[in-house]
Amino acid sequence: LYRSAWRKRVHLEDSEHSPNTWKSSYTPHGEDWMSPSYNDQEWSSLAAPFVVGLHPFVPKGSSWEAGKTLYLRKSFYLSSLPDQLSIKHYFPKTEGEIYINGKTLLTIEDRGGRKRSYSHRLLPQFNELVRVGWNTLAVKVTPKNEQAFQLII
Repeated sequence: LYRSAWRKRVHLEDSEHSPNTWKSSYTPHGEDWMSPSYNDQEWSSLAAPFVVGLHPFVPKGSSWEAGKTLYLRKSFYLSSLPDQLSIKHYFPKTEGEIYINGKTLLTIEDRGGRKRSYSHRLLPQFNELVRVGWNTLAVKVTPKNEQAFQLII
């Protein structure tokens, strides 16, 4: 409880205060869409957060077509490997798969039941997935009821 807090460094900003651009698609071509070598040049570049309709707890971002699975990609750079890595996400009533460099980082099934609350998770297995230099974060988000998505790493 009284241990010193670790020094936090954000590697991938969320869109809570200003938009953050992601590559997005509803129909990725090929099964390697989460791989760093995948060519996403034809994907749209859209500002997160992604939302269907008006969502009172999420800042204005990009529309997400109702009922469709959303595929997202974003690159981030690490000049050195961090001691710890955590993820903050908002997946109300959606299912998600999160990949780093083509490998599964996390599978999420959020059952909702709260308003405007992020989930925070430490990622003990991250050192097997990230590397010094450019890394690729890929996310598949499938709606269950409400549709909104936001992520920070």
